[in-house]
Amino acid sequence: MKALHKDRRFQAVVAANVLSSIGSGITMLAIPLLLVASPHGNRLFGTIMLIMTVISFMATPYIGVLIDRMSRKKLLLTVELIGFITVMLFVIVGFVTDYSTIHYVILYGTGNLYYTFFYPTIFALNQEVFSKDAFQSLNSIMEIQGQLSSMLAGAVASLVITRWSLQWILTVDAATYIAAFLCLLSIPYKQSS
Repeated sequence: MKALHKDRRFQAVVAANVLSSIGSGITMLAIPLLLVASPHGNRLFGTIMLIMTVISFMATPYIGVLIDRMSRKKLLLTVELIGFITVMLFVIVGFVTDYSTIHYVILYGTGNLYYTFFYPTIFALNQEVFSKDAFQSLNSIMEIQGQLSSMLAGAVASLVITRWSLQWILTVDAATYIAAFLCLLSIPYKQSS
């Protein structure tokens, strides 16, 4: 376990996971609050959650096949870039005009899809990059760290949601996508068959 903590690959994976959890977590807490505050927001948010759950449930087997067939590192990097580009588009929208309910819906949907891709892919990458013994320890650490990051995201969100406008929250989220991308990029990787 001590050797694992000194492994630069381990540090990069955990850093990418922390950044992803906190940045996306803050946004995924802010968006539902904004949706619920919109006209008929409670019903709309419930409907969106139901639809996204069904989409994620139906897409998961296909995502699993994609993860097994593609380079897991390339897939993670692609997911991070798509997340960054999507969020940055909404940052620009926020500086140009006011957000509307459809913006919140799209942000929530894409954030949900991000999680549907990110977590199975990063666990699959870990399985490929680390030895079986290290993989088991790493999964435990990532699970604990993920829970702590979610709590931290909730704490930070409670501080910034009432003080910052959404475009600034999204700017921080976009920065975490790029930082996670750079962490993942630093991991030496060779796809196994």
